[in-house]
Amino acid sequence: MIRPGLGGVVATATMIALAACRAGERPEFQPGPGEPGTICEPALGSLSAGATLAGRGGTYRLTLVEVAAAGSVRSVQGTLTLRRQPPGLDSLGTASTPLYGFTGIDPGAVGAHRVGDPGGTDPRAPGVLVLEGSRDGGRRILLRLGADANRRDEALFDGAWTVLEVNEISAGGFAGGWRSGARMSRTRGYFCAERVF
Repeated sequence: MIRPGLGGVVATATMIALAACRAGERPEFQPGPGEPGTICEPALGSLSAGATLAGRGGTYRLTLVEVAAAGSVRSVQGTLTLRRQPPGLDSLGTASTPLYGFTGIDPGAVGAHRVGDPGGTDPRAPGVLVLEGSRDGGRRILLRLGADANRRDEALFDGAWTVLEVNEISAGGFAGGWRSGARMSRTRGYFCAERVF
């Protein structure tokens, strides 16, 4: 498989909503007593032409929710830190890469693939890379997880991938759907990133 970029990952808010919903129900992750965070629901919005995460560096509470085919829900929550890219690292191919970052979340906790360290802090191989651009007349913002997937010193490679696609941006954070795959294995769900600092 080729390393997914903006053109390699096709996901829409409708597809995420359909995958996340079972007949007559809207699954949602609600933290239990004593757990931090707010309710995380599927983001059903779409991005405006000028949408961007540039200038939104900081610390977020990230929640990943997997919805299995049978409708069962499992989730993981942790910290996501985003930083402004150093000079010269603000693009990758045709995509803008305004931010890089890292997270302590283990994608495997929701059935996603771990593609290197999601906690990597090197901007040339970060644990999280924000990719922005336009495709088919629409705005796309992806967060690609895993230091191995985000290396700048290697060509395209075969392997696994895990990406978050932003569908909504607000003053308090952003949200959308996530997908992960390797060969015949595919998982998906939705996410919420709530700014805490």
